[in-house]
Amino acid sequence: MTKTYKYNSVNGILSGSAQLDKTTGFIKGVNSGAVTILLNVEDAGIYNMEFEYIGEDINRELKIDINGINTGTIYSLPPTNGGQSIDAKTFTVPINLNSKNNTIKFYGINNNYVTSIGPIIVTLISLESVLPNNEFYDISTVSFKNMHLNVVKRIANMMGGPLDGSATLNLDILKEGVYNLSIKYLAGDNNRTMTIDINGINNGKSYCFPKTINWNIGNIKIFTLPILLFKGINNIKLHGDGINYAPYISDIKISLDN
Repeated sequence: MTKTYKYNSVNGILSGSAQLDKTTGFIKGVNSGAVTILLNVEDAGIYNMEFEYIGEDINRELKIDINGINTGTIYSLPPTNGGQSIDAKTFTVPINLNSKNNTIKFYGINNNYVTSIGPIIVTLISLESVLPNNEFYDISTVSFKNMHLNVVKRIANMMGGPLDGSATLNLDILKEGVYNLSIKYLAGDNNRTMTIDINGINNGKSYCFPKTINWNIGNIKIFTLPILLFKGINNIKLHGDGINYAPYISDIKISLDN
């Protein structure tokens, strides 16, 4: 059974300029503002932290400390369509938590307004160890949000679209390097696009998957692209552009680019 814990930023410890936005119920502030969330989880391990945010107009940068240690990444969160709670998007980051008590601190950089933070969900994840030339991962081992998986045909649809359906794979990489990400897919009507986040960072590219003959499983194609992965825990999220639907996807393969 998946272990999931839910928290709300309004119950966090506010510092600096951080304050509750009474209109949205989210925590907002400028660079000196921070909100620290206290978490108590049963098991130590790698968790997916998914949090809702609001930040209209431009990409907004955010830093995160786990138990007083910075993750080493500046997270650039894509803009939301507006500044109300209904416009909120979600952002996922893999984090390492201890058993029992933990702290997660959200804060900004420079003198810019940071994104407003809302509800937070942390979920214990299972990991796949990756060696060069691994076989395809069964699509049923991937985590989905706002998507539909046909277990019998081993194919998932509803990626992208207005709800930005997504598929997430968590990997324990044994060697840092450039890997080939190969995705089996179907796009029976038109060319379809997909975006990819690696460890919470989107490279700003939209990948065009060429049209397949039709939607029949027998006409699946494979799309391959290079990605940089680091030694240790990596998080790969496949999703759309927030408007259009991405291709149907099936099994996924990660192999070291020699």
